[in-house]
Amino acid sequence: MEVLLACIGHFIGRWGKKQLVVTWGVASSVGLVLFGSSSADELFPIPPQIEKNVDFWTKIYSQYSSNHVVIHDRNDLAIIYKVINLDNRPADSLQTWQVVEDVKDRYRLILQNLAQKKSPVHLDSLTAEERHVYILWSQHDEPQKFASAIYAVRAQVGLRDHFEESIKRAGYYKDNIEAIFRSYDLPLQLTYLPHVESLFNFKAYSKVGAAGVWQFMRYTGRLFMTIDAAIDERLDPLIAADGAAQLLKKNYDELQSWPLAITAYNHGVNGMLKAREQCETDDFGIIYEKYSSPMFSFASKNFYAEFLAAWHVAENHAAYFDGVQPYPAIRFQTIQLPKSAYLKQLAEIFQVPIDTLIAYNPAFQNSVILNTMPVPKGYELRLPYREGFDPHAAIAQNITKPLPAATKSRSRSSRRPLATRDLTLSDSLAAAVYLRGHKLEAYIIEKLFTEPTPNLLGTEPEHDSPQPPVGAPGD
Repeated sequence: MEVLLACIGHFIGRWGKKQLVVTWGVASSVGLVLFGSSSADELFPIPPQIEKNVDFWTKIYSQYSSNHVVIHDRNDLAIIYKVINLDNRPADSLQTWQVVEDVKDRYRLILQNLAQKKSPVHLDSLTAEERHVYILWSQHDEPQKFASAIYAVRAQVGLRDHFEESIKRAGYYKDNIEAIFRSYDLPLQLTYLPHVESLFNFKAYSKVGAAGVWQFMRYTGRLFMTIDAAIDERLDPLIAADGAAQLLKKNYDELQSWPLAITAYNHGVNGMLKAREQCETDDFGIIYEKYSSPMFSFASKNFYAEFLAAWHVAENHAAYFDGVQPYPAIRFQTIQLPKSAYLKQLAEIFQVPIDTLIAYNPAFQNSVILNTMPVPKGYELRLPYREGFDPHAAIAQNITKPLPAATKSRSRSSRRPLATRDLTLSDSLAAAVYLRGHKLEAYIIEKLFTEPTPNLLGTEPEHDSPQPPVGAPGD
């Protein structure tokens, strides 16, 4: 890792007319530190309290793959007890996580044994594993450090391979997302947040109900976009990006600090206002150390550090991932529908495959994909860009035709399983008859990104197909 980091130079972040030049370098054997050209103009400082965290997440994104599980202390992320190699076993299988839990229990027992020993402790009286743990904690002077650490053993799945795919997927919409954030006069570094939130997985759903690349909860999403039976704009990377830009701008207007505003994206602006009031400071380093709240958990405390690490790794992806390039940008044109229309009808009007319409308009709910509900009037339909093609003329010639009948849902027992035949892209609507919910979405996204067509991307990317990210186990 140090060899790679030595190759990394300067990169520039812009916000309006201000410029922040920062350099990543190896400050010590521990890891990375971010330096700013001027403390007055630093938009994204790294407080010393979270330097270890930034280094940890940099390793998670760039060094450890999903074949590795890092066993570490949740409060001091520099303390890594062990890195488990899964030997290509499924990271989300029950058997695998039983192995992980067994390793965590072993280190809890070691910590318990160390906590019971009286000072001074002689190293030669310890087992090899106890000696390893004892040395890891040698920089801490707290008398109850081992007893406290018993309850802070945590496991984190590596994300290097998924982050590599995230960098590729980001290329589809990167330019458009940056244009949206530029229109709100926001720092473009914020556009790296989806690497933290979803690894640019367009169909990502969290266990608590957050959806899409920007991981909006339903309640928050409705403040900025449409979420109903036909359309869920949280799943559209561009529409959701506009909502994310508004939310981040609102956070900053209230908090006047980007570390706090970014953390508020995860923890909520009211939570960060309480943190600032309780700690009587807007210094995120002090808040990280001192703020006490049941809701300010591991995820919220580390969100800003994860952002800094993701920004750095993605910005310098050539140094971390040899030969990896983002996928080419999707070129498209839009038209506002003058009246509602079913997906099958729109495919006929614009002479675009249904699969392509779904890919360009990821906000479509299953009801639209299954042709049981029309795309509503006023929806801004996205179409693949075609030289000389006028979508307004096409719809003017066809929109007067009556709507086709909605597809009737068949009973669950009458659906033939997907595995009974070999489906291709042209079969996606047929597949929709047999699939629902996450299975349908997973099928569509897999087909579109593993078998891209000229209608979808213009040119086929010469890269490995993206993989959906594997979630880390619960804290």
